[in-house]
Amino acid sequence: MKNIQIILNAVLSKNIIEYILIDKNFTVVSSSENVHKYLEKKLNVGDDILSVLPEFVGAEENIRKIFSDPALSYVVESVYKNEYYVNMCVEHYDEEIALILLHNITDTTLSQQKLLQYSNESILLNNTLQKILDSQNALLFVTNKEDITYVNEQFMEYFSVKRVSELKRRNLKLYEYLDGNLQDYDALFERVNSKEEYVIIDNDTFILQASCIESTHRLFTLTKVTKLTKDMQIDSLTGVYKKVISTRILKEL
Repeated sequence: MKNIQIILNAVLSKNIIEYILIDKNFTVVSSSENVHKYLEKKLNVGDDILSVLPEFVGAEENIRKIFSDPALSYVVESVYKNEYYVNMCVEHYDEEIALILLHNITDTTLSQQKLLQYSNESILLNNTLQKILDSQNALLFVTNKEDITYVNEQFMEYFSVKRVSELKRRNLKLYEYLDGNLQDYDALFERVNSKEEYVIIDNDTFILQASCIESTHRLFTLTKVTKLTKDMQIDSLTGVYKKVISTRILKEL
């Protein structure tokens, strides 16, 4: 018994794992030096383990089988004990002794909780941003060099699509319709950046604007101004266009 205690103290003394040895009567035979940090009181030889670790109450029959079967074990995961999170595992040592290992998983658990919190906050933020973008009157779309990677609800409704992937299947390349010499959305951005372009799609007139949201992605907005531009172009007395706005008519999708 002394040998096992020395070995365990030497190998498992890195503030990660502590141990308790119990007999068939569920009384403490031995324990590692710092196991008390997971308990409500200092552990002594002869203590009833069920009163010290009530998590095992109700599992007595399962634990008794472990004494005679080395292949068995009993595990209780993510128990909160004295400001620590621990996994507790009962394993076979010999026919008279069972080994309880208490594995400190506090750092891992707290990291997972922070990650989950961050994930939930990110989901909430994304949902909020999505609602804001979908509430805009303008058609919004985000591109990388070759493809549209994001669109808002107004864009999907106007082009009668349900998801961004449908745009690629339809081979929608707005830069080609604006100017046949443009090769990609980066070229479109260079043309539109810091100014406005009037674009006609079907029978609707839009103002196209662009801004850079990161090094590889651009945000474009299509603001519908059909009625406004008609009013600007047609003389109210003669019904004749006052001037021609330079545009290119987009091909039908």
